[in-house]
Amino acid sequence: MNEDEPVFKSIAEKIKTKNIVVGVIDQCWNDKNHDGIAITEVGIEWNASMFSSYVSINGKKASKPGNLSFKELAHYKCFYKEELLKNVVTLTRTDLTNPNLLEISFEFEKAADITQICKIFEMLAQIETVEESIPDEKRLDYLEAFIVEDNVNPIMRLLRGLLTRQ
Repeated sequence: MNEDEPVFKSIAEKIKTKNIVVGVIDQCWNDKNHDGIAITEVGIEWNASMFSSYVSINGKKASKPGNLSFKELAHYKCFYKEELLKNVVTLTRTDLTNPNLLEISFEFEKAADITQICKIFEMLAQIETVEESIPDEKRLDYLEAFIVEDNVNPIMRLLRGLLTRQ
């Protein structure tokens, strides 16, 4: 989409980013008042408010704008689901390093080309590939976040023993 087109301008203005907008993904909810996702030079940004939001984070409607850098976006896989009145694209985190953003869902008008939108997200996620592994000293922290009561749980005791020996 050309940056001179009204939809591009509308979405870029709503996002109010300080970064250069290089593209947009239109969520197509209203011909006069477009909502969408801005693709900037550093990642993606979206608009959300307490009154209207087509974005959910970890299953809850977002109440404020958000963003993901390309480095962060490389930790996500894209899935989509066609529903009765809308289509939903979900970015699901492939690791546990940021539990605040495990799942981000974007709602799109039913008419949106959902497979094309998923291809765009998959391409954006590959801009900066992450080749880092979780450092040994952090593995235990990430496991503890998901296994409660390690002093009672024999599996956690075993994992703690294995990880602390390395």
